[in-house]
Amino acid sequence: MFFVRITFRFVNEKIVHMNFIHQINHPGKELEINYKRRKQRVGDYIFYDNSYSRGLRRWNKSPNPHYRKFMVHPGRYVTKPDAKIEVEALLNFWGEYEGTSEFELMQENEKETYWNNPTAIHSPLFSEGEEGNQNTDPNIFGNRFYYAICKKGELNTITPGDIVLFGSEFGSKSNVAFYLDTLMVIKDEINVNGSEFDKEYKELTLNRLIDSDTGNSLTDNVHTGVTFTDRKSAEGCFSFVPCREAGSYPYGFGRPVINNTTITKYLRKPGAYTGYKSTPVGSKEEVCELWHLIANEVLKQGFYLGTGFEGVK
Repeated sequence: MFFVRITFRFVNEKIVHMNFIHQINHPGKELEINYKRRKQRVGDYIFYDNSYSRGLRRWNKSPNPHYRKFMVHPGRYVTKPDAKIEVEALLNFWGEYEGTSEFELMQENEKETYWNNPTAIHSPLFSEGEEGNQNTDPNIFGNRFYYAICKKGELNTITPGDIVLFGSEFGSKSNVAFYLDTLMVIKDEINVNGSEFDKEYKELTLNRLIDSDTGNSLTDNVHTGVTFTDRKSAEGCFSFVPCREAGSYPYGFGRPVINNTTITKYLRKPGAYTGYKSTPVGSKEEVCELWHLIANEVLKQGFYLGTGFEGVK
């Protein structure tokens, strides 16, 4: 028997649902691509003929862990939380994409920490001829953000209006902090069976979650993120990825660090490097106040709010 935990509070003798902020610490490292090791890593990547810097990163496969990639891809962004319109541009950002990607090695900055100095920049590709068993979750490409399975069973019940923070911890024990790569404001939950998904999402994620022994899916439902277009349904809040316009970063860049004490009191105490946490915040209005704090913290660090990314073709 399974028990679902739902939290309420009483206001003037009325029952009010409590919204949550959910934090998921996922592996934040990228796979280091090295020309000298290319012959030993042909299962992970290959270099193009007559090139020392460009090649193909193969679909990530177990027993490899999940990896993040520093990417370049067309998308949309806003420069302030209350923006009226989105800007279309070629964007740089960090995220998860376990499918095939074309890469180009980047300049090394010896003065910078490894998590702020990516080895390569990746262009996501969709190749029906190649597939792996690692799924992309969350998936930020296409019409909206999707969240299928990662740590979902350990979190408190996820409901519309909740915030989910996907990120990683970096640093030594004395200065470890949480770095954000994706924020989702939950719009709804949809059943995998009977729902329409584009073939790229099914191949990149849902088909990778089918148990090879039983043929059953490891998840029945997928959560979707509030888009910039439908932000009014969430008190003006929307899902986003910290990003910058492409073209001016020969060394790449890292992810925004979340160390504002007003925000971090809702998060795990840094130092475990992995894990998850669900923290009650209050009403949707109170959650949205916290969302604005996070969004402004990201903007102050020189990032834009990436509101959407083209599907991978």
